[in-house]
Amino acid sequence: MFGQAKPDKEEWLKEAEQAYERVFGPRENRPESGRPLTFSEIEEEAVREGNMLACWLLQEKISTETERSGCHGEHCTCPHCGKPGKRKREDLDTRELHARPGGVSFRRYEYYCCSCRRSFFPSGPAVEPQG
Repeated sequence: MFGQAKPDKEEWLKEAEQAYERVFGPRENRPESGRPLTFSEIEEEAVREGNMLACWLLQEKISTETERSGCHGEHCTCPHCGKPGKRKREDLDTRELHARPGGVSFRRYEYYCCSCRRSFFPSGPAVEPQG
């Protein structure tokens, strides 16, 4: 996703259309196809599909914020103290976060701040030093 200002709108519409089809599409292959769905079943399906779409939005937004941060080089400003941190390795690390709609994964460079003695993964535009 590096180099892309924002996610492709057509890709989003495709994701939303697929969710719509899973909710409102044919029910022949579903175990409950011979009876009406209960409110709880409808709610569960709607929440599951909504969460999948929310996770897609989160992952894409995280990617665009990474682009805006400017932290792709050897050094990046520490979000805790504002001093330069050094990239720990050349490869991107996969980060997994648990969000309200479910798991979200993305790839980032990991940096280390000698002053704070902690690792960090830049999540957006540089912040002003604390203190």
